[in-house]
Amino acid sequence: MLEVHAPHQTMHTWKDFFIHIATIVVGLIIAVGLEQAVEAIHHRHERSELRQTLRRESEQILKDSRSTNAALA
Repeated sequence: MLEVHAPHQTMHTWKDFFIHIATIVVGLIIAVGLEQAVEAIHHRHERSELRQTLRRESEQILKDSRSTNAALA
């Protein structure tokens, strides 16, 4: 969960206000970027596991079908 805290001092000028807003925006962009990077790494790992599982399952299905064909012939 992202939390945004109010400034400890009052803002006296528009420049202070925009600096504060820019700081918040940059912080949020960094946080979202890091979150997306972690998600991309996680999805890549899941995709790799899925491919390995599908390959093993396909090999087992081919093996079973070959043995069934040999038994029927």
